[in-house]
Amino acid sequence: MSNIIDLAVSVNKSDENGLRAEHFKKIDVNLNEGVQGNAIYLWYKTGDCAAITRIQFSFNKEMAKGLISAGFHKIDKNLNSGSRGDESYLWYKKDTTDYDVPIQKLDVTTEWSDEAQKFKNGWEKLAFDLNHGAGGKPVYLWVERVKPTYICDIDARPASNVDGDLFNKGYIRMDENNTGGKVFIWYRQTTDPKLAIKVLELSVNKDEYDNYQNQDYKPVAQDLQEGSQPNEVFLWYKKDDCSKSPIKIITVISKSAKELYQNVGMDVIEKPFIRGSCACDSSYLCFLHSE
Repeated sequence: MSNIIDLAVSVNKSDENGLRAEHFKKIDVNLNEGVQGNAIYLWYKTGDCAAITRIQFSFNKEMAKGLISAGFHKIDKNLNSGSRGDESYLWYKKDTTDYDVPIQKLDVTTEWSDEAQKFKNGWEKLAFDLNHGAGGKPVYLWVERVKPTYICDIDARPASNVDGDLFNKGYIRMDENNTGGKVFIWYRQTTDPKLAIKVLELSVNKDEYDNYQNQDYKPVAQDLQEGSQPNEVFLWYKKDDCSKSPIKIITVISKSAKELYQNVGMDVIEKPFIRGSCACDSSYLCFLHSE
């Protein structure tokens, strides 16, 4: 099967006509679904040339700095054009690190129920709502890679000039910034299940921190709520738990989607480590084991 070798974004009819003339294919889902704004669409080309391996997003200048330094290509079309949402952009890269796997298919969802089924069918969600800051429906981009992948490394840090270092090492940033502050979760993928993380946990207080430490979990040494919550929140993981299969996918979901994800076999860490202005704004970390 051919791989994805080029991407483009249209924000008006003139863009659409030009991309058709260049033989791009359109994903017929409006990225501004449910809000007042331009009808925005993602377009792609397939072929046997060098494949796109990573897609990222930015919604402020700090997020863009690392992408620029790591050599990502920016599509200079605001994904929230004409709406009240944050000015957001799509970036992509064709890389050949040991952690880069070519993308062969793309899709877009606008409903929580569709998301859950996508996970069940092996698709990988890019953790960034394309309606970022605009309200409307939850619009997410999904990728299917040429080989099954597993989460082998996980990290966290605030967006900064040194993000390029993690990008260059093959990490993917979860761009939604669902930690309530400025901290982003990062992960790296492998095609070798023997190298995968098998258990993920979250500590939200000192007792839980001590408990996971005593059970020989390895911590991600970054408070996920730095600067936004009084309690420190840390990620913990294990690779040597023989009772668990490798973790394939990790993402963050809203409270309203929790049951749908659990129904398709996703593990949800039921500790709302992101709290908004009310309980309905809480978010959960979830992941999917290989079968």
